[in-house]
Amino acid sequence: VESLLDDDDEASAALPEVPSGGTSSASAAPMAPNPMVAIASAMLEAQGPRPSFGDFATVPSQNPFAAREHVFVTRHGARIDNGPDADAQWLAKAGHGRPDDPHLSPSGLVAAAELAARLAASDVRVAHVVTSPYLRCVQTADAVAERLGVAIKLEPGISEVGAFAQTLLTTAELASSFPRVDTSYVPAVELSELKPEHSDAAAAHRAHDAALAVRERLDGPILY
Repeated sequence: VESLLDDDDEASAALPEVPSGGTSSASAAPMAPNPMVAIASAMLEAQGPRPSFGDFATVPSQNPFAAREHVFVTRHGARIDNGPDADAQWLAKAGHGRPDDPHLSPSGLVAAAELAARLAASDVRVAHVVTSPYLRCVQTADAVAERLGVAIKLEPGISEVGAFAQTLLTTAELASSFPRVDTSYVPAVELSELKPEHSDAAAAHRAHDAALAVRERLDGPILY
């Protein structure tokens, strides 16, 4: 909105001046007001200060971050293979032969811890932490789950494009390294049900359906 107003001011300032007494047709008719600018001006006038978490902290019934239907989405921390502190030899050092499943880099681990601290200090009350089985995602989820005191639910259905059983660890394998993994959780899409996909659109449709199914099954705010 502010950009639109700025652009209109710049456009008006750029108009050439017409000498007094001129007879050009451009000076004969005044410029019509821009209706979008009028709308933008009204929106800015009507807009009050944006609410913060603290605005709702003392009124639980009005807390928008406690509603059952809310979901929060976060991205994993920086990967060891292409982050700011990437290690070109990471796969050889990891020794697991899963080139599509890199772990977090040192800066990615720091970012995951910062995310966990930020959520813990906010008024967001997450009931469930749901993540794909990608190691970088589980590491990020583990930092948050530990800080918030909740379990990790592994949902292969929300994995990115290219995910299938041969590229990822099983729930049992991940639980051996991450005790907060809920081994009793039954995912909307089992790891064995993932099929090779060849487009982001196909993965997006699959993840969309899985996320909706998870939302229907779980009660309370979800962090994906």
